[in-house]
Amino acid sequence: MLRRLEDIHPDDPGVVAVIGGKALGLARLAARGLHVPETRILPAAARHARPEDVAAALDTAWAELGRPGAALVVRSSATTEDRAGAAAPGLYTSVAGV
Repeated sequence: MLRRLEDIHPDDPGVVAVIGGKALGLARLAARGLHVPETRILPAAARHARPEDVAAALDTAWAELGRPGAALVVRSSATTEDRAGAAAPGLYTSVAGV
């Protein structure tokens, strides 16, 4: 369910609808060799998932990162955020220590 940043193909024209503009920007930076912190992306389709499936995916991500139960920074976002003709300044937030 969660996507690893390095598995994102930033040149795929449909990827922004799956992961959103913020995650796409991170994928582009990583693809160009810039350092980007370990990132997992919850795709837009996950909004249809059962909460327990999302929780299991997060547990898997924590284990993959070698830090089960460690605090995370979570960014709320939208796939239409930061696109030409659409901006949502101040509408979404980042929360540390989740």
